[in-house]
Amino acid sequence: MKALVYSAQRSGQRGFLAYLITFIFLLSLSSTYAQTIRYVQPIPMGSRDGSSWANATNDLQAAINSLPVTGGQVWIASGRYKPTTLTGPDSRTISFELKSGVAIYGGFTGNEANLSDRAVSRPSSTTLSGNIGDEASTADNSNYVLHSLNVDSTGVLDGLVITGGGGGLFAERSNYQINNCYFIANTVGMVSSVYPICYPCTPHKSTFRITNCVFQSNIVGVSTDAGQYCFNYFTVINSIFDNNGPGNYGSALSLARVSIDLINCTLRNNRSGSGGGNGGAIGVLEIGMPYSTINVLNCIFFGNRDPYDARFNNFYGGPSTFRYSLIDQTVYGVDSTDIVTTTSPFVSENSDQLTACAPAVDAGNPTSTATTVGAVDLAGNSRFVRRIDMGAYEYQGALCVLANGYMYSLQAGRWDDPATWSEGHVPTSTDRVLLKHAVTIPQNYLAYVLKLKFDISARLIYESGGRLSVDLLQR
Repeated sequence: MKALVYSAQRSGQRGFLAYLITFIFLLSLSSTYAQTIRYVQPIPMGSRDGSSWANATNDLQAAINSLPVTGGQVWIASGRYKPTTLTGPDSRTISFELKSGVAIYGGFTGNEANLSDRAVSRPSSTTLSGNIGDEASTADNSNYVLHSLNVDSTGVLDGLVITGGGGGLFAERSNYQINNCYFIANTVGMVSSVYPICYPCTPHKSTFRITNCVFQSNIVGVSTDAGQYCFNYFTVINSIFDNNGPGNYGSALSLARVSIDLINCTLRNNRSGSGGGNGGAIGVLEIGMPYSTINVLNCIFFGNRDPYDARFNNFYGGPSTFRYSLIDQTVYGVDSTDIVTTTSPFVSENSDQLTACAPAVDAGNPTSTATTVGAVDLAGNSRFVRRIDMGAYEYQGALCVLANGYMYSLQAGRWDDPATWSEGHVPTSTDRVLLKHAVTIPQNYLAYVLKLKFDISARLIYESGGRLSVDLLQR
């Protein structure tokens, strides 16, 4: 009996000890993963140590520097912030210096308790500006507004307008998630440079995921470069490159040694400078391997120019693919899922939103999911109203109904497949049809239509014995 009691006591002690150890471990985990937050607003408050909105600092760099090596967050209220208040030649070299583990969020009003309380506006109300000298001149602006060196994948920039720099962000051997940011009126919106610190040595790489961002009115939107054995990896989703230029070799994207995926992006009215055939939208120039690869999905290329009228130039670059994208001039890599048209899909010259009857509406890759493209578009609206659109904005209205009653093709496909057509049924002898894609009339199939019109990129493909009965054919 004594043995049994002793054993029970020993068992209880071991259970309590295990509980105590687990409690201490979980407590240490909570303190490890509870991130420190620093609060920044234009006018300092209270103790000015950035510990709360009531004690906010106006020194963004000090807020970044004060965070521990385990990382943390900086919340920035609406306003305009500059890397320095100094003037003179040396002041141009001063940037906001970023560090690993620090996530920087802008667009706060200054009373939020949780990150989810922040209302994300586009563009953000928080501006980081390199216009540190004469407001009327760019000659004395910061060389770079933001600078990072060896920042790991925990780096986050979210909800910022970055403007007025020789470079908006100069990232050296760094990895970032960049969301809801506008890079406006910089010489180069963003530069990614990957050069080894020794040669030869372990390869280096930079990885960026850019979502819901705008690169506008920069001389070059994004530029990449890398030394031998080094590479850049970019994924860009729901973003716009608009009115950038005149860069010397690609004004939206000037690329070297990069693997880049462009998904649901709009590249519009970008123009390169002197020389010809350099690519108004994208220029790829590199000598030596590894070559760049460019994959374009659900995108719009429209109105991009250089002196030779080239939209895209992959000079000494690797493979490029265009799928389910609208392009106003045929480029290398276009396939049957793409739409080539000179008719603008946009609401106006000043808006990148789609018109109701734009061929890009309901014309993206039908297998796209929220995992691959995100759940919302650049405006924060649902990305999946019906079948996904091409471009950064999803058309939210009803399906297009042309004034003269035309139904139209939604995708390249078979004539006898209801999914090919806007009305969800195969055209009959009483239907007026606008063909926007490559549509195949199957073998030994007789297709009927009252009237048929062709968009510039559309075509009919006849399999053996396939026929079309039409009252009036128009182009």
